[in-house]
Amino acid sequence: LDRVRKAHIAIMNHKEFCAFSGVVACGSTNITSDVPTAATDGWNVKYNPDFIESHLKDDKHLRFVVLHENMHKAYRHLHVWRALHKENAQLANIAADTFSNTALVDADPDGNFIAMPDVGVKPDPECRGMSVKQIFDKLKQEAEDGERGTGGDSFDDHDWDNAQGESEQTAQERADEIGRALRQGEMLREKRQGSGAGGLSRLLDGAMQPKVDWRQVL
Repeated sequence: LDRVRKAHIAIMNHKEFCAFSGVVACGSTNITSDVPTAATDGWNVKYNPDFIESHLKDDKHLRFVVLHENMHKAYRHLHVWRALHKENAQLANIAADTFSNTALVDADPDGNFIAMPDVGVKPDPECRGMSVKQIFDKLKQEAEDGERGTGGDSFDDHDWDNAQGESEQTAQERADEIGRALRQGEMLREKRQGSGAGGLSRLLDGAMQPKVDWRQVL
């Protein structure tokens, strides 16, 4: 728990990744053996202590996983793409992870602050700029064609059941809270770095100005 808190503080103090500050503060963070690695329901996040100690010994790897979970939260993946999960749960999970990992690696290609751990769905340059739905369709087509899609096992679980168990009012309130958190985070990033500087604002552009209205999707 101390290491996760340290990762949160480092993210909040970083001149670019501080854009995630508000999102990180949304929901609860728990250390538990109830999950094998890490998990999120789109609001709360859980981490397995053995997973942290065995695969995330480097703080850069831990910060990467923390930001990965918060990408799912920021983009409301477990709410917007419920239909994809119902169609093919495995591909939906891989698509959401490919989206997050590709964007995070692009945001820090030299690994100065975050680094992809030795586990997880590998980033795919061909998916750069795609939505989760577009990546899902790509993976689905590759599977139908007998081609090998994006490889790697996910380093987190997506708790679709708890996410889908939210009432409409709760989902709306949490979406509004995340929206406010994103705006506050971007204001902090601009204050520290200057408007238009760096790529983190682009990393979260799609969350602040979504191409898909999640209410309409639902």
